[in-house]
Amino acid sequence: GWTQKRIDLSRLDFYDEFTGTGFVPGFASNDPVFNSSFSYFDVGGGIAFSGMLTDYSRINFGASLSHVSKPTESFYVVDRSNQIGIRYAVHGTATIGVKNKLYIFPSALYQLQTSAQEMVVGSNFGYNFSNSRYRVGTIVYVGSGYRVNDAVIPTIGMMTRGLKVGLSYDVNISDLQAASGGQGGFEVAVVYTGGTPPKKQKRNYCPRF
Repeated sequence: GWTQKRIDLSRLDFYDEFTGTGFVPGFASNDPVFNSSFSYFDVGGGIAFSGMLTDYSRINFGASLSHVSKPTESFYVVDRSNQIGIRYAVHGTATIGVKNKLYIFPSALYQLQTSAQEMVVGSNFGYNFSNSRYRVGTIVYVGSGYRVNDAVIPTIGMMTRGLKVGLSYDVNISDLQAASGGQGGFEVAVVYTGGTPPKKQKRNYCPRF
């Protein structure tokens, strides 16, 4: 990948530019020297596996590396110490169908980058509203995720005819709630998977994203 970032230096104000009534650009004597833009090439990669367990159950898991080239990201001309560390990630999800009526969707994600780490686990529980035990119709699901030592993430959504719509809310439960008041943020996801279904359903091993 290729990254390019730019900053409008004329919009920056520094504490020692303040005269008591306003800011005077260029008045400060200790302003750092900036580049107005920078760019870098980045390398990453990963591997994933997807497999069918039964006609209505499957597993997915994988691993990835990001920022393998450890690029430097900084607007400073002199201080170029802000090197991006390699990020390691492993993830896994599953779809577990019980008699094509009840569905369980467990998931887990772990990421590590230098001294920072994140782990998110959770599960959704869905109900298939199709009258046929052999057909997957509209599935409505609810559940929750947990970002360890940080947040609880309640989720609700539906799947129908290749369309998936989900809504989640990130509820902060860490020490940060002194500033956030326990509030979080909404996230809406819409995914559509198209294509012509095969004339005869058959089990196969093919990555599906």
